Amino acid sequence: MLRLAAALALLLSGVAMAADPPLPSGLEPEKDEPALPSGLGSPSKEPSLPSGLGSSEPALPSGLLSDSSKQEDDSNLFAEPSLFDISGFAEARLGARIDDDDLQRRTSIGETRVQFQLERDFDAARFSMTADLFYDAVEQSQDIKLDTGQGWLDLRQMSVLMRPLDNADLEIGRQILTWGTGDLVFINDLFPKDWDSFFIGRNDEYLKAPADAAKLALFFDAANVDIVYGPRFNSDRFIDGRRISFFNPALGRVTGRDFPVSVDTNNKWFDEDELALRVYRNLGGWEGALYGYVGYWKSPGGQDMTTGL
Repeated sequence: MLRLAAALALLLSGVAMAADPPLPSGLEPEKDEPALPSGLGSPSKEPSLPSGLGSSEPALPSGLLSDSSKQEDDSNLFAEPSLFDISGFAEARLGARIDDDDLQRRTSIGETRVQFQLERDFDAARFSMTADLFYDAVEQSQDIKLDTGQGWLDLRQMSVLMRPLDNADLEIGRQILTWGTGDLVFINDLFPKDWDSFFIGRNDEYLKAPADAAKLALFFDAANVDIVYGPRFNSDRFIDGRRISFFNPALGRVTGRDFPVSVDTNNKWFDEDELALRVYRNLGGWEGALYGYVGYWKSPGGQDMTTGL
């Protein structure tokens, strides 16, 4: 009987231990959740924004309309393209002879140069102009002579490039012309050169002198054709003794500033004209070309015995 009572007491204590202990005060599941602190209201309701930060946008200051189209139009004012694309450079050059020369000045070049390049694209054409403003202390005169490059202005390009056909380009006006390869040995390129610039130390680009001409480039499957027509003869800016001395066969000696060359510059429009032609095509890694020229020697090659020119 005593053993039965002990077993029953042990069974009842095991049942009591298997039951969950009571939760601390305030965490009973059957009770409601505790109330939020004052000012936070119901958890499903967002707190109100501070004064001045409402849902509506603030008004713009006077003079700044809120119309989106007006704002877009104002921003486009800064996207308008400029009238010309302008580039260029400025430089100064000084050169002097090491030895004294009785026929030339000690200074070979002493110039300050500023170049402006202007371009403008239109619907059917492109306008280009390149002009150099410079002062050269070696020159005796600053009067402008566009053919010889003398004076304070050298107009190197002023032309219009257009495409009259899908397979043709046409450029009319003053331009720098070149074709073929030669590494300063010009066999097929009979366009005007500036030999003074080359020998007194200007940039290589000034070896090419400008020409007043029209250039037509035609592109075909069989070959490409370039035609250059100069309505007036474009001569070299040749060595005439004013800056560089040379051997004068007429006098049998070297001459310079003491006896500069006098030339006939009466180049008549559409009478003393010139024509250059090139036909070329690529053949694998090679280029084949035919060249032709009808015109005059670019530098003086003869003398009029009656006038001495």
